Amino acid sequence: MKPTDPPHSPEIASPTDPKPGLQETLAQALQPWGLALRGGFTAHADDALPPLPGGAAAATVLLVGNAGPGMWQAFSGSTETSDGLAHPLNRWTRRVVDAIAASAGALALYPFEAVPVWPFQRWAARCEAVHNSPLGLLIHPQYGLWHAYRAALVLGADLALPAVPPGASPCQSCASV
Repeated sequence: MKPTDPPHSPEIASPTDPKPGLQETLAQALQPWGLALRGGFTAHADDALPPLPGGAAAATVLLVGNAGPGMWQAFSGSTETSDGLAHPLNRWTRRVVDAIAASAGALALYPFEAVPVWPFQRWAARCEAVHNSPLGLLIHPQYGLWHAYRAALVLGADLALPAVPPGASPCQSCASV
């Protein structure tokens, strides 16, 4: 069965008073949609992030994205794929992620709506061991070019985040063409 409506989200801690496991709870809420937390970073003033609902300042940003076929399987069963309206993937992403963000008191930002656009590629480099490829897209050491960042969840809580592992670009091991 493919999800078409957001499943009931487990209670998610307030972003300004997080319970242990906030990241795990968010990851569980995203999983039925083939989406995953792709990493996070501590927000800085120069990130120019908007305030959260209620006025709290941004403290942590978690990127939401996909790798592998799970998201496409969930999306292909959605009403957005067959309703004939423009931008079905963007609308599906917004519907799914907005519900999860609201349950966590988070602000959702999207790469497809801000002008100027949010710097998702720069943010991704702060979250994961991704590198610029010759195509200008970010290459992931495990997923290659077959991954994407769909949204960012801005939280008012400082979360403990793992350091980005060092690593060489997978492109360095490719033979010249």
